[in-house]
Amino acid sequence: MLKRFITIPVFLLSASVCLATGWNDYRRDIGDGYSIFRANSFDRGVSYKNSGLIDPYAFPQIGPVYGYYVTDAFIFARAYGRKMRNLFEGDTFEETDRTEQFYFILKKGENEITGPLLLSEFEVNDVVQQHSPIQWQPPRNPNFWRPLLGSFMFLAIAIPILAIKFFWVSIPVIVVGILLVIKILKRKRKKAQPCAQADRKG
Repeated sequence: MLKRFITIPVFLLSASVCLATGWNDYRRDIGDGYSIFRANSFDRGVSYKNSGLIDPYAFPQIGPVYGYYVTDAFIFARAYGRKMRNLFEGDTFEETDRTEQFYFILKKGENEITGPLLLSEFEVNDVVQQHSPIQWQPPRNPNFWRPLLGSFMFLAIAIPILAIKFFWVSIPVIVVGILLVIKILKRKRKKAQPCAQADRKG
C-alpha cells in the first residue's frame, strides 16, 4: 500500500516535468509565413511554414537561436554554439556553448541562407551593412499566461510530493511552523485581554 502511495505521486511528477517543457514551447509569427519557434531549451530557431530553416537540426555546429532581426527582404539570426555535455562517461547529450556565436542571413521568399558566419564575416557582408545597425530581438513566448500557469501547476504538484519524499525534513519544518503560529496567536490573545478588561471597567 505504501509503495503505491509513493509511486503514484512520483509518476505524476514525472509527467508534469514533460508538460512543463510543453508549457514553455511556442511558435511566434514574424510575418510572411516565417516564425521563431521553441521546441525545448536547446531546439530554438527560425522556420518557414512550420519547417525548420535555421536551427540545431539543420546546422550541426549551432545551438539555439538567441536573436533575430526582420526586414522586408531578409531575416538576420544569431545562434550560440554547441558542445558535448560530458556529465558522465559515455554521455552523448549536447548543450549550449555560449562562448561561441554564429550568424545567418536568410533571404525571404527564396529561403536562401548565408551562414553560419563568424561575427567578423557577418559584419562585412554587403547585405548586413545595408541594414545596419541590426536591432536584435530576443526570442520571446507570445503567450504570457500559459508558461506562468504551467509553472504554478508544476509547483502545486511538486511541493507535496517533495514533502512526502523528504519527510524527515518537511515534518520538522511543518511542526516548527505550527508551533510558531500557535505562539504568535497566544501573544495576540494576551495583548488583547488587557484591552478587553479595560473596556469592561470603562
